[in-house]
Amino acid sequence: MNQSRRTTLIFFAATAFSGVVKAAVSVPSSIRIIIPWPPGSGGDIAGRLVAQKLGEELHANVYVENRAGASGSIGSALGSREKPDGTTLILGNSASHGSSKFTIPNLAYDPVSSFTPISMLYRNTLVLAVNKDFPADSLPALIDYAKKNPGSLAFGTPGVGTPHQLVGELIKEKAGIDMVHVPYKGSGQIMTDLVGGHINLAVSAQAAALEMHRAGKVKIIATADKERSRQLPEVPAISETFPDFDVAGWGGLFGPEGLAPDLAARYERAVKKIMASPDFMQSMETNGFVPVSSTGDELQAVVQEETKRWQAIVDRGTKL
Repeated sequence: MNQSRRTTLIFFAATAFSGVVKAAVSVPSSIRIIIPWPPGSGGDIAGRLVAQKLGEELHANVYVENRAGASGSIGSALGSREKPDGTTLILGNSASHGSSKFTIPNLAYDPVSSFTPISMLYRNTLVLAVNKDFPADSLPALIDYAKKNPGSLAFGTPGVGTPHQLVGELIKEKAGIDMVHVPYKGSGQIMTDLVGGHINLAVSAQAAALEMHRAGKVKIIATADKERSRQLPEVPAISETFPDFDVAGWGGLFGPEGLAPDLAARYERAVKKIMASPDFMQSMETNGFVPVSSTGDELQAVVQEETKRWQAIVDRGTKL
């Protein structure tokens, strides 16, 4: 081999090696995930499961920090102000990155533009449940009851601006009925009051209502996902009455605005990989979550759709 050809080969080899080096994404050795809800909450449980698996996948120290308050807006605001260097990630959900724009005065961030979306993490199936003695065993029967007894229905939810409230508000709109929203400070008291007959209707996370439904203490009459629940295949989806109806609690992973695209993509790939772990899937499902990953663009579309839905609710004059 002559000197000229040898030099050319060395040049191309060096160039190729340089490309490989550049393609490798450096992940911080320590990564904080801000969970904007209290310890023991549903989002906290999911966040800790994700943090553990992400640490294993990224070979990094991934730890959580709870910064709860104001429907997740306090922790989300904190995360939005952090440096976009990959050392801080934020969990968001349908309240912190959807309805908060309309429920929190002077919100310190924009749910759409103040973050770098990375991936969806889970969906949380919501259900429509009634007292066991309530004279309706289906959504059409419930609507018929509401029309014959105007002003008699009140639906309980875990709070203002939750996807649970969105379910009730959309049913009111699509069915042309009136129901009073009764916001609680969590799911536990809702089920207690539903069983006791203090309210006759609730929108609840499936996980919170499933055991009581199976015990015959309440009746789950519909699910809010587009398709029937795997755990409740006999219960119709609301979409069977109102086509395209699809509301769920959801959680996603975000970085601060300006996170480098290659680093966001690395985190996105890591989430996708842990979603393929059978033990992770089982842990999530045991806690009432449906694990799901996505691209950052797909998560951004979810956030935009969430804010549009709430904007429409507010535009109709609903006070949140």
